Amino acid sequence: MKQFKNLATIIMGLWCCVAVDAHDFEADGVYYNITYEGDLEVTYKGESYDSYNEYIGEVNIPEKVEFESKVYSVTSIGDYAFRGCSNLTSVTISGSVTTIGAGAFNGCTGLTSVKIPSSVKAIFNSAFYGCTGLTNVKIPDSVTTIREHVFSGCSNLTSVTIPSFWTCIEGGLFKDCTSLTSVKIPDSVTTIEAHAFSGCSSLTSITIPNSVTEIGQYAFNLCYRITSVTVPNSVTNIEVGAFRRCTGLKSVTIPNSVTAFGKEAFAYCTGLISFTIPNSVTSIGDYAFSGCSNLTSVTIPSSVTSIGTDAFRDCTGLASVTIPSSVTSIEYGTFMGCTGLTSITIPGSVKSIDYKAFEGCSSLTDVTIASSEPPALKENSFNKTSYILTTIYVPQGSLITYQVADLWEKFRNIKEFDLVGIEEVVPDSESLDDPVFNLQGIQMEGADNLPGGIYIQGGKKFMVK
Repeated sequence: MKQFKNLATIIMGLWCCVAVDAHDFEADGVYYNITYEGDLEVTYKGESYDSYNEYIGEVNIPEKVEFESKVYSVTSIGDYAFRGCSNLTSVTISGSVTTIGAGAFNGCTGLTSVKIPSSVKAIFNSAFYGCTGLTNVKIPDSVTTIREHVFSGCSNLTSVTIPSFWTCIEGGLFKDCTSLTSVKIPDSVTTIEAHAFSGCSSLTSITIPNSVTEIGQYAFNLCYRITSVTVPNSVTNIEVGAFRRCTGLKSVTIPNSVTAFGKEAFAYCTGLISFTIPNSVTSIGDYAFSGCSNLTSVTIPSSVTSIGTDAFRDCTGLASVTIPSSVTSIEYGTFMGCTGLTSITIPGSVKSIDYKAFEGCSSLTDVTIASSEPPALKENSFNKTSYILTTIYVPQGSLITYQVADLWEKFRNIKEFDLVGIEEVVPDSESLDDPVFNLQGIQMEGADNLPGGIYIQGGKKFMVK
């Protein structure tokens, strides 16, 4: 039994030695591993990067190191080599290094200076993540591979130079770089990936070149200080949360190439006052404009066939909305909490109004419905106070149908309106030039291509189905 105990002690002792000396050797305070190619990789001391954080002050990574009478070239900085070395202040990387590994300088909060030499070809995931002391970085043109989150969390980074031939801004590359004020995206870039600039709260302007075809999910989320955005006509989709919580955004130009707004695309952009959706767009995603509390006007074109759940939820400044006749249903919570909404026009194409579609619309006084057949209604589609305070205007001859229809019968004020065909409103050519107004008194741009609803021309009402 004693022999077994002694053997276990010897094995444990050998294991501890291996654990402590996992790097191959140390020279001048820098730890190295010999690679399969016979070169050197800078690494950490010990078995794990969590074991020691011994690198402090200034570190010089040389081109060559002699070990056991053999000279080796230093070609890479290994994964997590300096991770968590918070007292590391500067690193000089020699011109022999071609690769900076994943998390190599992750969490080096004291690092204020690093010069990436033109020999470096690849920088991997999160290499400089959380280096809060870095203020500027120049990425040399030699870098052809750069992975996600490389500079994420570098909160004092104020400027960065991006090589002119890059085709992609990787996911989270500059996420939470809260001091970054401007970035020039080169004309070579075709893709801005998810979260690329998310949380860059000091970014005041961004120019998206015409080469860009894709703006990824949450790409500019929480960029509070951006005031205007022009989306190039090479882009077809505004992805999920692309400009979410850009609270300073006041002007957005969307080209006719865009066909869809993703979920939360412009959610909580409280600086937006008006928004024109181009007639190329066919769908508006869930929560797309939710929380845009200062939005007073939105134009929804007849190309839109789908408006997602909660799409305009809590748009408290929105006073009126005309839904186009291409829409067949009003989804859950679409206009919920729009406390400033006083009137809405629902086209004859709408067959159903879902739960809470207009819940919380406490100022809603007029709802005009173009269909003689009552749309299917759900419990709580409207505020309970709407049953008393809101007037429902329905086509002539359909009053009784609405008064006995399921849930519609709860409304006390249902009235018929007279409709006149447009040809009766404009009996002579001179009247064709009369301006067209919606029921809220807003002048429309001519009588052509009007969305479904009720309009006034020449002092008479007409309906577009």
